[in-house]
Amino acid sequence: MCDKPECYNEIIVRKARKVHLCCECRWPIEKGQAYQYVSGVWDRSPASFKTCLVCAEIRNEEYASLSDPRDCGPTFGGLDAWLREGGATLAERREEVMKVQKLRREAARQRPVRAL
Repeated sequence: MCDKPECYNEIIVRKARKVHLCCECRWPIEKGQAYQYVSGVWDRSPASFKTCLVCAEIRNEEYASLSDPRDCGPTFGGLDAWLREGGATLAERREEVMKVQKLRREAARQRPVRAL
């Protein structure tokens, strides 16, 4: 059974005004840090989830890799269990994604700026 919302689904990136905990890795989302906010209605109950951008990227990669369209992928708060079924852990994937993000930032800093 899918864990997709019944009614309303909102996915936005917000900037934290206070410290939150990521629903996946449970690491703090610090004040001023961007995070993904998802809200919807599941089983006739409204719910919302705050996810750090690293875990959000991992979740998006997992959704993109699904071969069966009937498979719903990881549920909110269940990303680590989902990854463990495939032989990985959330901590390992976070480390990989953070390395890639660091390389992207360094590459962006090294690009020459064209003069107008």
